[in-house]
Formats: sequence, structure tokens, C-alpha cells
Amino acid sequence: MELHRCRFVHWQPQPIDALAFSTDGQYLAVGRANSDIEIWNVANGWHWERTIAGGENRSVRSLIWVCMKSQQRLLSAGLHGHITEWNIQSLKPFRSTDSYGGAVWCMAAEKSGERIAAGCDDGCIRLFRLNDSAGEGVDYIKSFTRQEGRILSVCWSHDSALLFSGASDGTLRKWDTLTGRCLQRITVESFGKEKTLIWAVKVLKDMTVISGDSLGHVQFWDGKQGTLLKSFSQHVADVLTVAVDDDEETVFAAGVDNKVTAFQRVLKDPQAPIQRWVCSGSARSHSHDVRALALFGSSLVSGGVDTKLCVYAAQNLANCRPLQIAPFPQRPIIQTVPSLRVLLCQHPRMLELWYLGVEGEDHEKPQPVKLLEIQPKGQEHLISSALSPDGSWVACSTVLGLKLFKIDLAELSVQKVEVHNADQLAGNQMVFTPESSLLLVATLTGRLEVLDLASLSSKHFFLLKGTPLVDSIVSPATHMEVSSDGQWVAVGTVDNSIQVFNLDTLQRHVELPSLDSQHTTFAFHPTGSILVVACVTNQFYLFDIEDRKLTDWSREYSHRLPQDLLRRREKITGIAFNPGQPSSLLLYGHSFICHVDLEKPVPVSDHGVKKRRLAPAAEDTNGHINGCANVAVNNFQIITKYQSVLSVHFLKANSLVVVELPWLKVMQDFPDALHRPRYGT
Repeated sequence: MELHRCRFVHWQPQPIDALAFSTDGQYLAVGRANSDIEIWNVANGWHWERTIAGGENRSVRSLIWVCMKSQQRLLSAGLHGHITEWNIQSLKPFRSTDSYGGAVWCMAAEKSGERIAAGCDDGCIRLFRLNDSAGEGVDYIKSFTRQEGRILSVCWSHDSALLFSGASDGTLRKWDTLTGRCLQRITVESFGKEKTLIWAVKVLKDMTVISGDSLGHVQFWDGKQGTLLKSFSQHVADVLTVAVDDDEETVFAAGVDNKVTAFQRVLKDPQAPIQRWVCSGSARSHSHDVRALALFGSSLVSGGVDTKLCVYAAQNLANCRPLQIAPFPQRPIIQTVPSLRVLLCQHPRMLELWYLGVEGEDHEKPQPVKLLEIQPKGQEHLISSALSPDGSWVACSTVLGLKLFKIDLAELSVQKVEVHNADQLAGNQMVFTPESSLLLVATLTGRLEVLDLASLSSKHFFLLKGTPLVDSIVSPATHMEVSSDGQWVAVGTVDNSIQVFNLDTLQRHVELPSLDSQHTTFAFHPTGSILVVACVTNQFYLFDIEDRKLTDWSREYSHRLPQDLLRRREKITGIAFNPGQPSSLLLYGHSFICHVDLEKPVPVSDHGVKKRRLAPAAEDTNGHINGCANVAVNNFQIITKYQSVLSVHFLKANSLVVVELPWLKVMQDFPDALHRPRYGT
């Protein structure tokens, strides 16, 4: 088999600045440095569910979830000076409110969620009231007495009568939330003339105040008297974040030295006025600064400059290996036109078109060439893109609308084309039909628009399940595929629904049965009517769309797939078919490729089968895979030799393109980590 390993795509994951669990623990919001907000479904096996696209000149320094009237509401604030409530269904902002104090460095909600405190750059804490109805955002209430230095951290007491804040002037302050006056001021230790920055503050029910500062100290204070109870120096640089478990028996801290440390209460006497705290363990799973911690139940999550999420067992931080979630895109950002050997790569602010080249007679490896770079106007990040099969159209979308471009690959020219009602066609999934005559867009309003490229207007639309005209809830589309004959289009949504529409009759054909777990991706078989659906559990199913049922193979084998595939932590993110072998398919994730032959039996047991990690397929100097018999020896062969796989495509029969993003290449763009002296170096 001919193999092309492409490593020229420079997609850079973004550092994590903020983390927040929803109040029921089902979702985790992840704020990235480029202002994107990812929503992860924790209850469904740590599965990426949706992304709220950011934009230029924005940031996400704080994220909070508030539950009001049994509804989860997400708010963010950042250095651009606004507090925003987000519609997590349409992925658009409900309402954005000025902080009236410049950059917002921190934000916290009281237990009831009615009031929100924001620490601002001008040295004031400002209170806002969260309106009862979702979508109405927050309203300004009042401002506390101004202090010297910016407010870096803020936390409510459990009765909401007091607020505690940490500032850049090296002071902790206790505030009366009714009058807005300072009741107590605590000055922390400083080094030389530089004032200590108090990056984090938490308050326990017994009025114990915990602070993390720029000297690397985690300190426990008596919040009633203002006296220091205990100081720890386990960190050698700034402590940027602190988290407390529900029982308030364990405190976690992390910062610039890339270490997460646990402190545990030693309960000698529950009635004793002073409780002892000890350092109970630490873990070092990150390579750079840890900027955020989030804790719910037994799950502790950390994130920072190295862009990955680490999930720990909170009860056993030091001894349990964390689950590491790679920062690579969970939805496709790479598309190819096999006949033209052209590849489209989507970045947050631009699109790149590459030519893969052709192998010469002397078997010299072809060199990729960047053909075009398209950067649409505006400050919004791109949420979707598509390349037509004939290579003449490129479409992309932001939350503000659809953008369509006419491409001439011979002249290397780009011309923007105006589309009727483009502002109403913003969509997070889009695809061209095989004949390049139609553009299908799953809009943010819950419609599947069929755009005729000849008239540049909507030809027809379908209502997706859960639209405002049906039950007032919009379920964002996560994936969309068109069959090779152009007859069928399948749309998958966040609520685990997969709907199939007939483009010949322009009618809804079928909604697939609900699966046991959330689907991650799907693709049509080259024959046209078979849809392969992969799930979070790494199970996959084959549906016969015309007959509206599972195929015989799927009914017999889908419930007993090999454990080597099901046990993998990485989810299946894509499916590829070899035109030269219609019975085979490739399932791939970020660290593996699994070859499946549907004409061969499924292995009954994995016992005695050597791992592919120990015997990877060989590759000759010309990029060809030698020993293809390795794939044929057993079905469900898993190859782990590829690094950070972004995409797998076939250009033609037995010609495979694997787009990789090596982790060492990603790390080259990271800032230098804190130097730690090591013994023997």
C-alpha cells in the first residue's frame, strides 16, 4: 500500500486558562487562550460535545456555571472587560455586559447563583445580578470600595454575607457584601520591594481562608481573626489556582512549577478551634504552568500552558496515573479532494489549501506546496468549512454568517461570492454534494439548508430534530456526511440523534435508533447506502439506510468487538474506506489506526495476540507499507506507530494519506517552562 505521511500542517492547540464543572457535574467548560470555550460531556466518558467559538481581542479568564430553575447557565469573563452569558445550544452569546472596571481578572457566584462578584483591573469588586430568565445576562448592582492594585481572586463565604479577595498589592481583604466596605485587611509576606500577587483564594465553612500567591506559598488563615494558621512552601513558583473538595477535607493547589499538590485536614478533634493541615501528596503530569483546576466529586481536572487536560482520582492524587486528554481537534479540520490531490486545513482565523504532489519516476517523495491561504474578514473564529469535490468552491462559517469563495486552482485566485441571506446561514457543519452543485449547511438555528450554487440561494430546508418550531430546544450538529452517490445526507446532533435525508426527494428518510453511547463520527460506505457509526465506547455499527435497519454483519458482531479496540482511552475520530478493498475500512483516533475487514470473522479473544505496538507495520524508504500481510493475518489489527493523527484519507485505491501533528512540533511553540534543577544534570 502506498503511504503519504504528511506533517506540514501547523495546527497549534491553545493553552487552557479556565476550567469549570457544571453544578450537576455532567459538563466541563474549558476556556482556551484564544477565547474558545469547549464543552466536554463528563458523564459520557469524557467526550467533547461542542465548542463555542471565540474571536480576536477577547479572552476567557473565568468560567462559572449557575443552576437556576433547573437550567444550567454558563458565564465567562476576561481581560476584554465584559461578562457574557452563553447560549450553549446555539453556541452564541445571549448577552454581554460591560464590567465598568476594565479587565476582569476573576469572577465568582454566590451559592444561590443570584449574585456574581467580578474582580476588576481598576481595584474594585463589582456585584452583578443574574436575571431569572436564561438569556437576559447580568445587571450591574454596585461597586465596592476601591483599593490599590487589581483584584486577582475573589470568593464568597457560604452564607453570602462576606467576600474575600486577593490583590496585586499583596493583601487579602474581607468585605461586607451589603455595604461594600472592607472589614479586614491581611498583608502577606513579600520579597524585597516587589509586592506579592495573590492569585487564588478559597473560603471554607469554618471561615478558614486559603490563599495561593506568587511566592509559591499555600497559606491557611483564620478568616475571623485574620491570623495565619499554616503556611506551605511545596511550590517553588507562583501558585495560580486552588480547589477544595465538597467535604472540605482536601485542598488542591497548582501553578507555574507544573505540580499539583494536595493538602489534607488532620482532624484531631472536631471541636478544636484550630485544625491541622498537612501536605498529603503531589503529581507532576504537565510539562508547563498549570493555570486552572476544577473539582467535582472524585474527579480533579487540571489544565494549563501545555494545552492538555489531566483527570486525576482526587482521593489518591499521588499514586494514580491521570487520564490525559490530548488537545487535538475532536472534529475534522482536514478535507481532501482525492482526484486533485488537494487538501484543505481549517485554522481558527484562516483556511489553507495544499497540493500533495505526485511521486516521481525515481520514487522520490513528493513535496507538499501551499496553494492558497484564505483569511475571511472579521474578528470571529471559524466554526466550520468545506471544500467542493471539484476543487472550485470553498465555504466557511462564523457565528455571524456563511462565507463562500470561488477558487481557481490553475490561476491560484480566490473570489468571494455573495450569498443571499448569508447571515442566516451560519452553520457549525457543512458539506458539498459529490457533483459540487449543492452546499448543505446545518445552521445554528436547527435547520439543514440546501444551497443551490447556481442561484446562490436556498433551494430547500429541513428542520432538524429539536428546533424552535418543534420543542424550543436547538441541538447543535456535530457531524454531517453525504453519500458518494449524492442521494443521502446524514446529520448527527449533540443529543445523540442521527437523521438521514433523501436529497432526491427532499424528504426526511429516517432517524437512526438511539445508540447506547454518544456517537463520535460516522461515514457512508462507498456503495452509498451503508452508514458506519462510531461511538464513545469505540463500538461501531453499520446501518443499511435504504432498508432502515442494521446490516447482518453489525447484528452479529457489533456487540462483541475485540477488547483491544474497546479498551482504548482514545476515541474513534474518523473513518476511511479503501476504494481498492470495498470490504475493509480504517477506524482512527489521535494515536491509533484500526484496520477492519468486514469479510473476515471478528477475533473471539485478544489473549495470545501480540500488541501492534510491539510489531508495527514496516515502512520502506519510499513511504510504502511493506508486509501488508500484517494486516491480513488477523482482523482488527491496531497500528500505533503514527503520532497525533489529525486525518486519514485515501487518494485512490491503496494510496493512503495520514496527516500527523507530532507532539514535539507542537511543543516548539510553547514558552519556556520553569527551570527545575535535577540531580546529575
